[in-house]
Amino acid sequence: MNVLVKPKPLQMPADAERDAFAADVRAGLSADRKRIAPKYFYDSEGSLLFEEITKLDEYYPTRTELRILEDNAAAIAALIPDGAALVEFGSGACRKV
Repeated sequence: MNVLVKPKPLQMPADAERDAFAADVRAGLSADRKRIAPKYFYDSEGSLLFEEITKLDEYYPTRTELRILEDNAAAIAALIPDGAALVEFGSGACRKV
């Protein structure tokens, strides 16, 4: 698998964005279970790159998850009661939704 990424120049966020980022990082790293929100790992270019990576033969998780969902869609749907809301967080391109 060959993926070449051309780094782009680092741009400093606006003060409000930088302050929100700093607050999120402080809160996440001060928690008992350390965490940093995934929104800080992907920009729009990174998301597009990841979508391309998921199409590679070497990257099987997305293909496997899609197959599991396709094979079990009816059984999964039957478990969701009428009037319920099903929420998918972080689905990216929404192919699996």
